[in-house]
Amino acid sequence: MNINDYKKVTDRIEPSERCRDEVLNMNRQKKIKHKMNKRAAAAIITVAVAACSGTAVFAAKKTDLFSKLEANKEQTYITDDGREFKLDKTPDLNNYEVLESAADVLDEPVVAESEDLTVNIETMYCDGRNLVLGLTGSLADGNYAGARAIQFNVKIEIEDEVFDNTKSYECKYNWLYGNLILEEDTENSFTGQITMELPDEYMLTKSQSAVITLFNVHGYGAEVRGEKGEIIVFGDDAYEYDDVVIKQRIVVDQSLINGTAVSQEEDGFSVKLYDYTPANIRVEWSYPDEFEESLEWIEGYEGVMPKYSLILLFYDENGNDIDFLNDGIAVAPTYGGSLTTPTDNTVIARIYNKQIQDENGNMMLMKEFTFDISELRTAE
Repeated sequence: MNINDYKKVTDRIEPSERCRDEVLNMNRQKKIKHKMNKRAAAAIITVAVAACSGTAVFAAKKTDLFSKLEANKEQTYITDDGREFKLDKTPDLNNYEVLESAADVLDEPVVAESEDLTVNIETMYCDGRNLVLGLTGSLADGNYAGARAIQFNVKIEIEDEVFDNTKSYECKYNWLYGNLILEEDTENSFTGQITMELPDEYMLTKSQSAVITLFNVHGYGAEVRGEKGEIIVFGDDAYEYDDVVIKQRIVVDQSLINGTAVSQEEDGFSVKLYDYTPANIRVEWSYPDEFEESLEWIEGYEGVMPKYSLILLFYDENGNDIDFLNDGIAVAPTYGGSLTTPTDNTVIARIYNKQIQDENGNMMLMKEFTFDISELRTAE
């Protein structure tokens, strides 16, 4: 893999904030230059939902929400200085083609309204480790500013635990974020998601009520208008919106986790895939000790640098990247992470040394393993 392509991957996929020194800071806040008047606190809509045995929660029906969520990943916007960016800045790591088969469509969407924003929870997936909520939304002013996306921080309160994506230092989650993206060819119809991945010690083991708060809510990619309605800016300038609070029962189905493991090892390198779910697959990988401590003198640098800096990347059989989120659950030199569940059964794992590159910037390939994950899909 070329080092520049690798940098694009790491720029697009932020590593988990799971207590690792090398983690990238998940700072998704934009400078808010324009604020709308606030008059009312966020409304709380409580929906009484029974557990699995009782009032029906989900309907056996189809929804086009998942295809819209996939389409959101490709949408871009152009700033006033001509730069192009993904609307989905974080981004969304879910493979909805796979997730759709296991997610439930709510018979009646859970609706929450603030003075600015209406948010509906339309679908739910929860295996105890992963929670994915499918959202739709609209702005009360008809999206006067022309926002292309609405970003927000997320806080999820479940019994005595609080998962807050502004408090990554608490190490209670591997991944937690959400957003809403304006659907193509619409003026005020947003679709989005809230996704949370939990480490083993915080896994949900039973269905229970949750309070979900969307805060620091703002729109961007907007047409900021003057007093006469004229467009004065297009780009990162943002409008701030009221918080939205939702009470929702989270229905957990741990049968979606398949504990079967597949692993390969050669020359001291190893990769193991285990705990398959339609959301992601757990990964552990390791390499020989000599690659952990080997240092070399770097000319022009007053000191030593690692001779080896090994990374693990995943691909499908066509060479397309499969999203992989490192989280450092295991102890070095064994590392952990989550692989987004791919559509196809062939998964190629490649371990590179990014410290050594050829004249074209291609990183040195240290080891490659090819997996057939068809036997892991029995949980679907």
